[in-house]
Amino acid sequence: MALPFPRAAARGRRKGPRAGEGWWALLFLAPTIVGLALLSAGPILASFGISLTSWDLLRPPQFVGLDNFVSLVNDERFLISLRNTAFYTLLSVPIGMVLALGLALALNQPLRGIAIIRTAYFLPVVTSATAVGLVWAWIYSPSNGLLDKAIGQSR
Repeated sequence: MALPFPRAAARGRRKGPRAGEGWWALLFLAPTIVGLALLSAGPILASFGISLTSWDLLRPPQFVGLDNFVSLVNDERFLISLRNTAFYTLLSVPIGMVLALGLALALNQPLRGIAIIRTAYFLPVVTSATAVGLVWAWIYSPSNGLLDKAIGQSR
């Protein structure tokens, strides 16, 4: 019987409460691995295959090879959008992360009155979640909710 991990095979057969654990791990990971292969890798490969064709969805696809990629690199709009994406990724994201970390560190300082500042900062988040919760509670209210009235009208 071959063990699933090489180190376990080098030591010989495992004994004790963790013996055979590798097989269980593979068994429990199998649905995720299959799902990842079918739902992620499949569409990625299909998209790459379609990118090698000229296809307008009305006629059958015609294989053109890398011509689509060559025309994409020669397109000025693509190069502008690539530059804008690189600018956003390399500048805006790190700056936003640094500012967010700085704000989090500032709100975590043991200063006098910091609880009021934290409350004022997080109040919009809590208020909107509370408003959404109240609206759904009103919709689902069993005695005079909006859904109860709509169903009562249809009976």
